[in-house]
Amino acid sequence: MSLLRENDGRASALLPNRSGPKRGSLRLSQQVEDLIDRVLRDRYLVLERPSFRRIVGEIRAECSAKGFQPPSRPTIKARLDAMDQREVLRKRKGAKAARQVFEARAGGLDVERPLGIVQIDHTLADIILVDQTDRKPLARPWLTLAVDIATRVVLGVYVSFDAPSVLSIGLCLDHCVRPKSTRTPESLEPLYWSASGIPQAIHVDNGRDFRSAAFQSACADWGILVEYRPPGRVHYGGHIERLIGTTMGAVHVLPGTTQSSPKDKGEYDSTGKAVMTLEEFEDWLHLEICRYHNTRHGGLGRTPLAAWADLGGDDAGRQVVDTDAFRISFLPSERRQLARTGVSFFGRLLERRIRADDRSRGREGYCQV
Repeated sequence: MSLLRENDGRASALLPNRSGPKRGSLRLSQQVEDLIDRVLRDRYLVLERPSFRRIVGEIRAECSAKGFQPPSRPTIKARLDAMDQREVLRKRKGAKAARQVFEARAGGLDVERPLGIVQIDHTLADIILVDQTDRKPLARPWLTLAVDIATRVVLGVYVSFDAPSVLSIGLCLDHCVRPKSTRTPESLEPLYWSASGIPQAIHVDNGRDFRSAAFQSACADWGILVEYRPPGRVHYGGHIERLIGTTMGAVHVLPGTTQSSPKDKGEYDSTGKAVMTLEEFEDWLHLEICRYHNTRHGGLGRTPLAAWADLGGDDAGRQVVDTDAFRISFLPSERRQLARTGVSFFGRLLERRIRADDRSRGREGYCQV
């Protein structure tokens, strides 16, 4: 045990001196340090992005050729970690990627109550589904997902072969406001997915479907604030993006998966292995969401359902009494001019009598159907 170090009044001064080199000191020769730094900057911090394993091999080979003791992989990794990580990412993946990771998040999403902010987005699922009759391969389905920021609960989901549209958003929101349940295949016992309610605000991207007049009007009718993601700021949709990544990770173990890229799929025959119908995939997805809800979330320190209960999710927002009216308000609409002969809609003329006082004033009017 070392004696109390002079001029040090801290309790840590009573600890024994640490043997070996001082913490943070360099054990390599300056020549090897310079070689590691040069190779990392010239050959690793480039947009072509060679693997770290390759760079370690090059450093060790060059050290051996010059008669130096080759450094270990952890040693080289420590030198890389000591560099400015924003600069490392900028040189390997570009300025945009570095900005998205390291830029300060002004006005971060600090949400204390459920239904305060809900993020919604679409994704093309990494799986090929089959038809219900002949079990022939059809296509990959689209998912529309909505996640509650405060609790990470999946508030709603909609699955369809149709490309994202106002309809898919409306049906996803319709799912958000309804109490939900699904059944396990083995016992057919219901698993309740009770989280529901009208979001106070929703965060969406700048897609045309989210910008439509019908969508904005329906949100205004139900008191939902719509906030759009600033262009080029992907991190503003980070929660829904992570949920999509988690969901696709689960999809990748299903028969018929396309994986996330042709490289990952390799020689796997996604079309030949496809066996699930749209309905079966939707049932599986609901069960997977229930499993996710009951799995401890690292960012919360508890399960999403526990967070929903602890934060009073069932009483946090407004509940919809007339769910049919809510659904109808988000359905697509078309604005047509009401002329003297009637309304032309989808190539058909819907006749309607015009009142005499309107005709006398020259009013033709409008009809929204």
